[in-house]
Amino acid sequence: LIKKEPKWGDMLSDIDKNIPYKVWLENLNIRYIPQESDLQDSTDNSEDKNDISNNDQNQTDDKSVENTETPIYDKVPNFIDITGAASTPTDVAKFVYNLKLLPYFDDVKFPGVTEKISGDENDKKTSYSFSITAKLKEGIVTNE
Repeated sequence: LIKKEPKWGDMLSDIDKNIPYKVWLENLNIRYIPQESDLQDSTDNSEDKNDISNNDQNQTDDKSVENTETPIYDKVPNFIDITGAASTPTDVAKFVYNLKLLPYFDDVKFPGVTEKISGDENDKKTSYSFSITAKLKEGIVTNE
């Protein structure tokens, strides 16, 4: 488990260094989403196990089929969701551009910005909220 311990410090520090002056992060969430290849491999393995058990008449029925789900210690987060606000849409675009230049991400998805107006009629303040989803490169945050 120690060998597979995630290394988040460098990545989070680099993200912090690439936030433009007028961009504020509100939330940074990491999550694990199984990849299609992971799902396909587990399906193939379970089919192979079923074929073996059906062909071998000497096996006892007491043996249970192994759980094909990825163990919790192998579920290293592979996506980062970032939400925040900015003074202008250009500032958000700079942030997305900076994220794409970092070596940690395979894919950075940015659906756009939403304009938010706050304050009263005499003192209106406009900000732009955004949401970014970035897929981490495989093995980028682990010692592997």
